[in-house]
Amino acid sequence: MGEQGNRLRQMLELAQVARGWNRTQLADALGRDPSRLVPASGNPKLDTIVRLSRILEWPIGDVVESLYDSTSDTMDLFIGTTVDESIEERMEGLDAEGLYQLAIELAGEGRWHECLLAGQRLRRSSESHEQIASGHSFETVCWMRLGRYSNALEACKAGLERTQAPDWIKRNLQVNMASCLYLLWDLQLSLGAADLLVKRLAGVRNKGKSEIGQCSAIHYLRANIHRRLITQEPEYRDCHIHDARKDYDLVRDLSARYEWPGTPFEARLIGSKLGLIEVEVEAGTLAAEDGVDEVLCHLDGFEILEGQSPQILEEIGWGCIYGCNLSIRHLRGRRLAQAFAVLSNKALDIAAHIDNWAIKERAYSLQCAIQASAQDPNFVLDDEDRADIVAVMGRFPDFYARGWRLIDQASNKRRW
Repeated sequence: MGEQGNRLRQMLELAQVARGWNRTQLADALGRDPSRLVPASGNPKLDTIVRLSRILEWPIGDVVESLYDSTSDTMDLFIGTTVDESIEERMEGLDAEGLYQLAIELAGEGRWHECLLAGQRLRRSSESHEQIASGHSFETVCWMRLGRYSNALEACKAGLERTQAPDWIKRNLQVNMASCLYLLWDLQLSLGAADLLVKRLAGVRNKGKSEIGQCSAIHYLRANIHRRLITQEPEYRDCHIHDARKDYDLVRDLSARYEWPGTPFEARLIGSKLGLIEVEVEAGTLAAEDGVDEVLCHLDGFEILEGQSPQILEEIGWGCIYGCNLSIRHLRGRRLAQAFAVLSNKALDIAAHIDNWAIKERAYSLQCAIQASAQDPNFVLDDEDRADIVAVMGRFPDFYARGWRLIDQASNKRRW
């Protein structure tokens, strides 16, 4: 029966303790024969897992995690993904410093699956708080790059539990935590985390390159949070407009003062200009059509995506999303259809090129909003769109219902 059966047996014993039941009573509640509560394979059926979660009063996900080892760093973590299997051989025999340098190398090459494995091995083979927190930090970045923001949040939390880790590592984790909350569209929690980090960074003396980079990142994130909240909290509209402008201006000032090669300052400068377009339209200081035209002008030079900076492409992709927002809110008729088609298609092209799941989620969510109002009978999803939507549904819980609506509304939906 093996380890799997032993885990199921332990869970069943917990259920008996929780309810004060004997084996027969537990079997009745599970709808199973008392002599066959643990199958020979050790793998319970889905209905057993669901009933067990109700008996324990645990979320189903927690029951599944207790029954199955979800922390393994084997290649099975990436079913259907091409992963360089030689990476396990390279990790063998490396000490913590060697694993740290390997993770940096893999991150620099954009090999996020392999980097994740190296980060996991780093934290499991280390004893120092700094090395363990560094492992969690690598995991966080990799999960974010793979669009697994819930996993990234868990890695952030685990890393921050290492209270004796250096402050710069903890701040990186805090910046990424606030970013994850934002990309999962939990704007209130994200704003609270960003506000706290801004205060902490303000108290740092003798700011170096790391601290200035963190300062730029968190102010840029907070500007984007306020930009989104302008329409979501109309009662605080003026406050969000003021605060978004203030943070974008600070980011642009930092970008002008610090032009370190290989840093994202240039990308944030472009992102701030694009974000301010949406802010100024909502503030009434820029006409919506002019704002959309400005966003479209930023697409010049990005007809070909190969060879472009991934960081700058990401900001252009987000700019397309801002233009889609403005189009839906303020344009009508043919002008809306034309602008939205260009901007949403470009956003999806960029998202596919740089593998950015958050941009995909926004583009498909906005497409869902268009469909809800227009109900285009000729709306079509190709196989690539369909696959993307299914993947986005798994990464963003709030998108689940919208994803189903898009698939149901598509005129080429399959009959099973």
